[in-house]
Amino acid sequence: MNKYYDPVYYRKHSKAHCKRTRRYYAKHRLEIRDRYLKRRYGISSKEYTRLIKKSCQICNKYAKIMFVDHSHLIKGNYRGVLCPGCNSRLGWYEKWTLQIEKYLSQSL
Repeated sequence: MNKYYDPVYYRKHSKAHCKRTRRYYAKHRLEIRDRYLKRRYGISSKEYTRLIKKSCQICNKYAKIMFVDHSHLIKGNYRGVLCPGCNSRLGWYEKWTLQIEKYLSQSL
């Protein structure tokens, strides 16, 4: 029997693994964040910090949490920063663009 599928082995060793993982992430938090930002948006953490201090590029409001708006089709391509409300509305609009435009053209 494989020891990783053994419930007794798993109970004994899973907590130790979680502790090691948490320690690693706590110790290397900034490096992990830098790699994530570079991979996801193609920007450095300094540029990210500068970006999130700006206002929303749609409604010009400031929020505690700002989102980096990016294209899901092209990796490493960010468009700007958005507040939570504009970010969710834009995502919804991108999903339903064709249906919305079709509806609006019919109602004219």
